[in-house]
Amino acid sequence: MLRGKHHDVWKQFALDIGGDYLEGSGRSHDEVRFVAHGRDAVLEGDVTLVMVGKIMVPVLSTRFVVQLPEVSTYRFSVSAAGFGSAIARWFGAQDVAMGEATFDDAFILKAVDPAFVQQLFADAALRALCARSAFAHLQRRDDTQLWSDPTPGMDPLELSVPGFVDDLETLRAYFNLFTAVLARQPECLIART
Repeated sequence: MLRGKHHDVWKQFALDIGGDYLEGSGRSHDEVRFVAHGRDAVLEGDVTLVMVGKIMVPVLSTRFVVQLPEVSTYRFSVSAAGFGSAIARWFGAQDVAMGEATFDDAFILKAVDPAFVQQLFADAALRALCARSAFAHLQRRDDTQLWSDPTPGMDPLELSVPGFVDDLETLRAYFNLFTAVLARQPECLIART
C-alpha cells in the first residue's frame, strides 16, 4: 500500500530541492527531509485508518510539516470551500474574509486571531498559490492529543493533500505554497532581520 508511483517522484523531488530522501520499509513510509527558511521540515506520506461501518479503511495523504514555537494566536487553517461549507455559511457560519470575492468564495479561513490570518494572506501572490493548490489543507495547529503533547512547546505548520502525490509538478506547487506560507510566519520574518 505504501509503495507506488510516488516513490520515484519523491526521490527526484528530494534531489531538486537539496533534501534527503529516506525510503520507507515495512510499515514506515517514504520521507523527504529538507530545510526551508532555516527550519527543518519533512515531506511524508501518512496512512490513517478510519472505521467505515465495521471495516477499517486506509486514508492516504501527503503532508509537508515543520514545527514552529507554540503561539496560540498564530493558529489558523485554510481549506477549499465545498458543499458542506456552503450549507454552513447559509446557516450563518462565518470564517475570516479577505475582501476578495473570488478567494473568499473558494476558501474557508479560520483563525484564533483573524487579523493575523488577514495579514498572512494579504499577499496576492500567496493567494494565487492557494488557488493553484486548491485541494490542499493548510494549518498551523495545536497537536495536543487526549493526554499528551507529542511536541511540547511546538505547533506544526502542516500542508496536507489527499493521496500520495505522484506528479512532480503538483508536488512542487504544494511545496511552493508551503514554503511561501512558512516564509510569512513571524518566527521566519524575525530570523531574516
